[in-house]
Amino acid sequence: MSKFLIAVLLLSLLNDGNHVVTAWEDQDFFKSCPPSKCSKDGPVIRFPLRLESKDASCGAPGMYLSCSGEDTIMSHPIMGSCKVTAINYKHGTMKVIPLVESLSHCPIQKIISTSLSTDYRNTSVGSLSNSEDKTPYVDEHASLLCCSREFTPSAEAYNFVGPISCLSDVCSLSYLVAAQISVYVLPLDCKVAAHRIRIPRAYNKDDEYYEDLTFNERATRIINFSETTLAWSVRDITDVCIQCEQEGRHCGFSSQRRLVFCQRHGIVSFFRQNSPQ
Repeated sequence: MSKFLIAVLLLSLLNDGNHVVTAWEDQDFFKSCPPSKCSKDGPVIRFPLRLESKDASCGAPGMYLSCSGEDTIMSHPIMGSCKVTAINYKHGTMKVIPLVESLSHCPIQKIISTSLSTDYRNTSVGSLSNSEDKTPYVDEHASLLCCSREFTPSAEAYNFVGPISCLSDVCSLSYLVAAQISVYVLPLDCKVAAHRIRIPRAYNKDDEYYEDLTFNERATRIINFSETTLAWSVRDITDVCIQCEQEGRHCGFSSQRRLVFCQRHGIVSFFRQNSPQ
């Protein structure tokens, strides 16, 4: 193919809104931020995730992992240290198991106290700058009910969890309920002890087609600190990277262009993102 035809092809692609350049122009990213593992059989760590020891530009904000021996460790803002057993880049999810040393005799009490005492929010900027008050992991709100007697919900039982026996020092009978539940379905002898408790949002198995869990199922997994699947979300980065992975390509980030890109067969496709504020 002549140089003229190549130039015409590139210009036509640029007119479509994507910047396409030869891979060698951005090979520095993959050279500086190659995939890594904590062990031979451990999950592969690559953009938008990175090892904590790597440069911050190798991953999205807050999305860093570390190695402890042969284990891959994620520091969750609410659950504490968790062992990462699998990462699914096509869906933007990872399977985690909270570590024993992160547990207390009452895990949900730790979650509630951490949530109410920590001011953090989900990452919402398309920048790779570090920020301690942002978390890329998806969460949801819940409320804590204190009741004078045990009850079985007659409606929307899937939005209740309890009674939670280890919270007996907080009130006689405690229930965790979905934040969006109507006050009209709450028993008259119950009162709300805490609003807007942030708990990690658990997902079903990360198969190609997975059904969402009910609040009861999600919260039970978190309360019991059992293995669960968590999702991450970073605006302007997550969706593009998932698209790349589902097309059989890896993604990276160009600090100069402020663009997330997909790589395949020597061609890098860039997607224009919002500039950080």
